[in-house]
Amino acid sequence: MNRKIDFLIIGAQKCGTTSLHDYLGQHPEIYMPERKDLPIFVDAGSNEVREQDFDYFYRDLGEERLIGGSFVHLLYHPDSPARVRDYNPDMRLIAVLRNPIERAYSAYWFARREGYETESSFESALAQEAKRAAGTIRDRNELTYLGHGRYFEQLSRYVALFDRSQIHVCLAEDLRAEPHSSVLEVLRWLGLDPEASTIDTTNEQNGAAMPRSRLLQRGLIVPPEPVGRVYRHLVPRPIRYRVDRSIIAPLRALNQRPFRYPPMDGKTREKLATTFAPLNAQLAELIGRDLSHWQ
Repeated sequence: MNRKIDFLIIGAQKCGTTSLHDYLGQHPEIYMPERKDLPIFVDAGSNEVREQDFDYFYRDLGEERLIGGSFVHLLYHPDSPARVRDYNPDMRLIAVLRNPIERAYSAYWFARREGYETESSFESALAQEAKRAAGTIRDRNELTYLGHGRYFEQLSRYVALFDRSQIHVCLAEDLRAEPHSSVLEVLRWLGLDPEASTIDTTNEQNGAAMPRSRLLQRGLIVPPEPVGRVYRHLVPRPIRYRVDRSIIAPLRALNQRPFRYPPMDGKTREKLATTFAPLNAQLAELIGRDLSHWQ
């Protein structure tokens, strides 16, 4: 791909990034790839592999003014800011942040849905946090519920490498309550005419669900990590992406049913509020927003 990506949605996971990706992709002057989570700046290897990813994800790129991309784990992984800067020091970065308590609980139920999580309670999963933080890439990405909510530390890594004017922070509660105005704000920050009438923000993406068949979810859709490792080693990335788009994604959609997860235990919420309070205070100062409602 001859052109550089102009902006990235860097996370956080379970904060509305899928919806924002979809909204921005509706703007006629923005190209967003059909696949949201680009692995290029997290687990990319050689430059050749990166070029294969660029060529595949941006194969339909036309004359759009801006090229975007997103990966919710870019905020979490400590090596990602430097990789992004080395690729494009003028990159603009969008972070969507949610109350870390709510984010953690939502991520737990998402992991249960996807088949990553085997612990039957949120509390027992939290007890595994330290071990999982030192585990496989899947463990770190999907099962570190507290680690993904340490936004101050994560955003500070980007602030250290990019000018603050290159970073836009959107709160998930604003995106959910006022999606239209939130998207207009992002578009103006990107220097684009909002084209408000062309963007439909009524369709919220990635709602809560659970699998109809756990056997199908854990066997075919989310195979055991050793099987997945062999599959990734033997099958080239572009072919894996095509299989995911044409076979796995439709199976995942058919295998899901709507689900409303139960409220979090009150004592657990109190413990997490105590854990995150000092980090939220630091974050509030960094981004210039009052976060006292994150309880």
